[in-house]
Amino acid sequence: MPYPTTAGQLQQLICAANWMRESIIDYARAVEPLQLRLDDALKKTKRTKRVAAGISHELTKEEWDAFDHVKILLATSATLALPNVATTTCVFSDASDTGFSVIVTQVTDFDPKIKITEQAHKLLTRVSGTFRGAQPNWTVIEKKGLPYRDTMR
Repeated sequence: MPYPTTAGQLQQLICAANWMRESIIDYARAVEPLQLRLDDALKKTKRTKRVAAGISHELTKEEWDAFDHVKILLATSATLALPNVATTTCVFSDASDTGFSVIVTQVTDFDPKIKITEQAHKLLTRVSGTFRGAQPNWTVIEKKGLPYRDTMR
């Protein structure tokens, strides 16, 4: 897949990747440099496919790296399992200064004597995002709680 040379090509990549976002770990942080580039290119224009196709741009080194990383994530995305009430559901979350992620899995034969990291997890869903506006100024506990709120919606 060649690097996008127009805002339209970049928009198409981001829209297509969004369909897979639930099975891509840390999607929001991976696509952020590309999303910022697209937002900047489409600023003060109609955000239509036709307008975007006419806006040329060159990616920076950071954006090239992000593009390559997103392609790898798409190629290695996880298969989502169907929820099963007979399994044990596990929720894992983490937050940093810039973003958060939550992963929800299920374990068919959960054994409390075995470490959680050694159980046979099947991915149900995942949610990730980057902190915006005043969110980067929140306390650590607020940043760690946001993923749970977004996951349980």
